[in-house]
Amino acid sequence: MTVHNTMDGMGLKVHSLPDDLHRPPGKNFSVRFRHNIVQLLGDPQASKVAVLVTSEYEGIFKNGGIGTYYKVLSEMLAAEGWYVILVLCFTEKHFVGTSDLVAVKHIFSADALEQVVRLQPMHHEILHDLRYNETDRQGFGCLLLLQAVIAHFQGAVVYVEFPEMLGFGFYTVQAKRAGLLGPNCIVAITLHSGCEWLYEAQDKHLEENIDWFWSVCCREQVSFEQADLAFFPSQFLKMKLESYGWMVERAVHMPNFVPVVQLPVRQESRGPEIPKGKVPLVFFGRLEDRKGLFVFVHSIKLLPSVLRDTLHILFVGKVVQLQSSQLSHLDSREYIEQELAGVASFGIYTDLYSREAIQFVYSLPEPLVCLASPQENFPNSSLEMGQLPIRLVVSDTGGFRETLQLIGRSASVYWFKPKNAQSLCQTLVQALTDAPQTIESADAARLKQINRELLDRKVGCIDRALRAVEHSIDDGQPIVTIAIVPRQSGVYLLDCLAGIEAQTYSNRQVVVLCTTQATQPLPQLLEQAGSLYPNCKFVYLDCDDAILEVCKSLLKAEQNGYFLALDADDILKPFAIESLILAAKRVDAAVVASPVPQGSHTTSASFAGGSLPGILNMPASGPGRCLASVQFLKRLGRTQGTDIQACSRELIAAAAATGEVGLYFPFALCERKQPLVAPPQWYLSGQAQFQLEQLLAQVPASAWPKRQIHLLVSAVRQLLQLSASLRLQLQQAKEQAQLQSEQFQSKVQQLQADVPAQPTPQLPPPDNSLHLAKIEQLEIEIAAMQSSKFWKLRSRWFKLKKRLGLAMDE
Repeated sequence: MTVHNTMDGMGLKVHSLPDDLHRPPGKNFSVRFRHNIVQLLGDPQASKVAVLVTSEYEGIFKNGGIGTYYKVLSEMLAAEGWYVILVLCFTEKHFVGTSDLVAVKHIFSADALEQVVRLQPMHHEILHDLRYNETDRQGFGCLLLLQAVIAHFQGAVVYVEFPEMLGFGFYTVQAKRAGLLGPNCIVAITLHSGCEWLYEAQDKHLEENIDWFWSVCCREQVSFEQADLAFFPSQFLKMKLESYGWMVERAVHMPNFVPVVQLPVRQESRGPEIPKGKVPLVFFGRLEDRKGLFVFVHSIKLLPSVLRDTLHILFVGKVVQLQSSQLSHLDSREYIEQELAGVASFGIYTDLYSREAIQFVYSLPEPLVCLASPQENFPNSSLEMGQLPIRLVVSDTGGFRETLQLIGRSASVYWFKPKNAQSLCQTLVQALTDAPQTIESADAARLKQINRELLDRKVGCIDRALRAVEHSIDDGQPIVTIAIVPRQSGVYLLDCLAGIEAQTYSNRQVVVLCTTQATQPLPQLLEQAGSLYPNCKFVYLDCDDAILEVCKSLLKAEQNGYFLALDADDILKPFAIESLILAAKRVDAAVVASPVPQGSHTTSASFAGGSLPGILNMPASGPGRCLASVQFLKRLGRTQGTDIQACSRELIAAAAATGEVGLYFPFALCERKQPLVAPPQWYLSGQAQFQLEQLLAQVPASAWPKRQIHLLVSAVRQLLQLSASLRLQLQQAKEQAQLQSEQFQSKVQQLQADVPAQPTPQLPPPDNSLHLAKIEQLEIEIAAMQSSKFWKLRSRWFKLKKRLGLAMDE
């Protein structure tokens, strides 16, 4: 096969790539602060910068938990000389750099980019495409802000920490793996409460927006597994993730810092009014089922009335809308009032900051505090309440056990079986009737020493990550085979070839795959291309020939190297091939995916290593373009895709199904010159999904990663439940329409009976248009569900389960 090497002497090896590819974030993708923000930041000589990304921060918001964790972390890092910057996601107020917090130098909002950074057109394109996906938009905004921070504090160590929640760190983790953030940036992901665990803890087993759910769950997992550092606070949460198929071997056990409670002098007059002779019983935590609200209320109703009458119950936590399908029409205040009015003496105390809530409880006379969550990660509520000299009734779950053990609290702690109202009732009786014990307040000096040890452990992990981040990358130039597929008339073929010719990566060969049914002007363009680029090879194929199968045949003699398929409308940007090759070599990736702008849209849906349910249901316009190793290409089963989008889908799906290393390059590396065509359908056709199914069916059962099996089982369950839910809604809509019709007929008959001698008035027919429209929409959704490949492939999935020896009771 002829190698296209028309730029002899200009090819650059990895170790001698231009500075703008070595110096992150690189001129091609750079983001810098606006002038007014540069002045606000001041002297960029800080040697250690910590960027903390969160949606909650105690003192700005009233949430505890994660907000308390980031507050304590920021204070401890600031005390050690770190320059702390806070990036907030999903904030109603826009923060543009100023901060009133002592420990935090600057606060930025992830969605206030235009006010603080200078964006390139490629950034605007991606943000425009993500305008309907606020989760991804905020995550991409975090990456752009981080790039601006790195560009400002040149030479500084930049430590950035994300929670795994909603996959905010996905784009940043991928950018770091691609080499865009430099060796002095360390990206960490800390577990708090990801979607899968949160839904399980809430007993929420049906998510109607399943596309969003699959995407978020996958990005949380991928970010955690691929970050420089991954931290988990409790062994309980780690075991949960292992049950979902996450790979946690690299993760480091890092309990949350202890928020040291500064106890004021107790002044009972400052506390709430407790009815005379009543014992204060406190439910402490957000007022929702995930925190055990339903079990707690049920246990109160089970208490002997004589004992219950001695109690005044205080609900201290945020009022929220309930998630239970039976109670979703109520918020937690309405639920408590509905259940306990006339049953027990109670009060609800909400909208307190964490510190205020602690002082509120401490001011009570000899309270009994209940921590009732059926599952917990590493709750701050027990770290805080455990420091107070009060009695505790606690759900016997891993998160609570580990937190109380950390601070050494065991006195006057009563355990009950999680989610068991009878067990909680019995434990409350025991705690209320036991003789009082002397309980010492926590030793603040000891707690500070615990935090000191935890901080040293975290900083040690950062130091080791910095030393390990620079690994040797061979400086060879593996050969890259670029296959161009002209579509329709191929009017931009010469532009595409010129873009390849301008690349400085010299070790490449170009093949144009031409259809034998080409129409003008493509034949004329092919003739011109042959004259202008004599080293370019032209291969003719039928319109139904699978592109990857043709490429496998062409690359039969190649042992190594990479393969890149382009549409003839794709124009590579400068240094595009170097960027892809360097990214692939850094992480030894089998597939590197990159988005492709299409006019005013960008196909950002693609990334290697995604969830198979999401890949099977991705938009028809996606994914973007994929660089794949030749070895991986040869390992693929038989493919059927006849266009570039299908090729990319096959590469990404196969990588996910076999556990191959994948990388998503977060910026577009080619421009799109697309002739005016009819817009494509939004989702994949049944044929496209079937072709992917046929490819995946060739993967041996033993090669499937546990994670993908878990996601597929979850997807089948959700689709079955969604179908049942839609059928129920359809039945309810029909019954409502029938009821309205019967009421109308009854009204007509009554009027006829009351006025027999008068002409029957002509009543207007009932307006059932809304019900009929809803019925029609539900029938369409059910039909689409039943025609989907997930539904039709149930029997194949059960066969796969049988081969794997999994339970067949689903």
